Amino acid sequence: MSSSQLQFGIISPDPVLRDQVRGVLDGPDSRAHLAVEVPSDPVNLSPSEIRALDRAGVHVLFLDISRNPARGVEALEDLTKRLPGRQVVVGGPQVAPELLMRIMRAAPGDYLTLPCPDEEVQDAFERVAARVPASALESMAQRQVGTVIAVFSPRGGAGVSTLATNLAVDIHRRSGKETLLLDLDPGLGTAPLLLGLWPRYSVSDVVRNFHRMDDQLLASFIEKHSSGVQLISSPATPGELDGVPPDEVRMLISVLQGRFEVIVVDLGSTLSHLTGPVLDMCDEAILVATPEVPTLRNIKRVLPLILESSSDLKSRLRVVLNRVDEGDMVGKRDVEDALELPVIFTLSKDDEAVMKAANLGNPAILDGRSPYTEDLMALAVEVYRSDRNEASEAGKKGLFSALGRAFRAPSDKPGKSR
Repeated sequence: MSSSQLQFGIISPDPVLRDQVRGVLDGPDSRAHLAVEVPSDPVNLSPSEIRALDRAGVHVLFLDISRNPARGVEALEDLTKRLPGRQVVVGGPQVAPELLMRIMRAAPGDYLTLPCPDEEVQDAFERVAARVPASALESMAQRQVGTVIAVFSPRGGAGVSTLATNLAVDIHRRSGKETLLLDLDPGLGTAPLLLGLWPRYSVSDVVRNFHRMDDQLLASFIEKHSSGVQLISSPATPGELDGVPPDEVRMLISVLQGRFEVIVVDLGSTLSHLTGPVLDMCDEAILVATPEVPTLRNIKRVLPLILESSSDLKSRLRVVLNRVDEGDMVGKRDVEDALELPVIFTLSKDDEAVMKAANLGNPAILDGRSPYTEDLMALAVEVYRSDRNEASEAGKKGLFSALGRAFRAPSDKPGKSR
């Protein structure tokens, strides 16, 4: 994400309006990015939601006061004090001149009578965006915002959780960065087992208590592994994650970005209602494939739908080929031809070492004596061997993007790059 992009935040209980705003801001030539969606009435805005807006570094706020215009104006006046310096667009029904004057005094911007066509929303955003000073863009760009790396696959058995867990451990070990593993596997997530942890809480507990969340409460929901990696687990009950709204997960990740330098999201091997929203806001997306025809067929079929989740996802999508063996009938080049995407790295098939690590609850990367873990460490070296200063200046571009020139296209040999 470019540091010159305008960061927008919307506060509205109306999913149709949020979809409209997202669509307006998602154009290919847009200089704006919808950083945070708060699915609440501004009247009921919680401290946690305000922190999410602040930590996301939004330049422009869009407040929907349709449900209660009079109290909505009071919420607007309070919010402009809590988040000073932001430009504001307010939307709602036709209001009396006296109330409109209060709105203009609190936030000299635009008032949109809702519903209104996309063109009016776009025009209002452009007028307000033009008033954002260059100094505000620069100061927001200098904020430390955590990098989000999503790991996923549409095919079970691809090794998503194993890769995500070990990658998080090695990123923390090599960089010393505060690293969180966010387990959003819609099945029975295995990340806790791979870490040898028995979490008391899950991401659904975090979301349910978000309205009263502070740093101390958030810390109580997070488990810490002896390696230093921290974990928010998926629910232990099958299907429980289905009830977690995507907008609240977006908001949660925005808050976590203000606390952690790296967030590795395990999306599992089943596409869910959270896959698209997380891929839309992540810095890098790692698509895990295996050299098997059924896996490639599944990925080929769903790839167009996956790419629809964000207009620039293809530029952030990286394919890692897992469980590669010299005797495979399907080679790396076959995978690249089938998916029309480059494979950035290959990982050796080493079922014995991976299974042993899982049974012991000890991440395989901490052993480092198997072909698989050697490949994982080689991948981490490739990521981190570039100039650290350049990575620091790249900021929100993410680990792989910021250090992209360290990657060369891999050869057919597992764990190597060509």
